[in-house]
Amino acid sequence: MEENEIVLYTVEDIQKIFSCCKKQAYKIMKIKGFPTMSIDKRLYVEKNALQKWIERNKENHLYIQK
Repeated sequence: MEENEIVLYTVEDIQKIFSCCKKQAYKIMKIKGFPTMSIDKRLYVEKNALQKWIERNKENHLYIQK
């Protein structure tokens, strides 16, 4: 993979990263301020944007209702 290559995570990737079910992954991706983008009704998160979001929010407690 090239250094400047853009990596997009899917809902399934977010599910693995956050160790949650698919339903919760969708909820996470719909949190206000979460760096989600939509392409043809599919949700994606750019890798670097996710890393920055995690860094900015690591002190916050996020509660996702089941």
